[in-house]
Amino acid sequence: MSELKNTSEKFYEFKGNGYALFYRFDEEFTRLDTFLPENLKNNYCRGLGVVLYLNYTESEIGPYEELLFIPGKFCYRGKKNHFISKAYVSTEEAVKFGRDNWFVPKEKATFSRKPLENRMENISVYVKKEEILSFEIKTGKIRFRLGTGKCLAFSLMQLNGDESVQLNYSGALTANFARLASIKIRPAFFPNIARFTPLVVLKMKNFTLRLPKTGGT
Repeated sequence: MSELKNTSEKFYEFKGNGYALFYRFDEEFTRLDTFLPENLKNNYCRGLGVVLYLNYTESEIGPYEELLFIPGKFCYRGKKNHFISKAYVSTEEAVKFGRDNWFVPKEKATFSRKPLENRMENISVYVKKEEILSFEIKTGKIRFRLGTGKCLAFSLMQLNGDESVQLNYSGALTANFARLASIKIRPAFFPNIARFTPLVVLKMKNFTLRLPKTGGT
């Protein structure tokens, strides 16, 4: 794994913990049920989908929590990129920060984290006091190191009309394999991934993530 370079003048740096759930969604679900903008609905070209829960302990705008949905890969302007179609964050600053910098369609939500017995944890997300998602994950005992140059290397692009931003990120983390024990979703607020079984679930610990300050194309 390559070392992170000191590029703080060009990147925002984030640190924290969280979970990554990797899926293979079908085309019908991706086109119809994942909150895609119209100009991407007919451009799905498969690839892994990802659900990310991130608890940022350090960032440019202070600590906050985030739930991201990446349905898969899309062909747009001759390139293949992943795309974030749904995002919730725990602070108004994070809503504005994500929209202004990278066109990520972030919305405000309230998060709850509860440790349970036997290495289990419950994560719940609320919008206007209504629970929109709740899942329980059990973390395994085996721990290993990962860098974004390996299996977490996703090419990300976000759109705002005819404008686009490329999110060329880098980072590193410690991970444990984990298992999704249960999940509840309100499909009006978040894609109903309860229909699918994740291919891999990771508990991410002490991650460092760098995102570009600018990246318009």
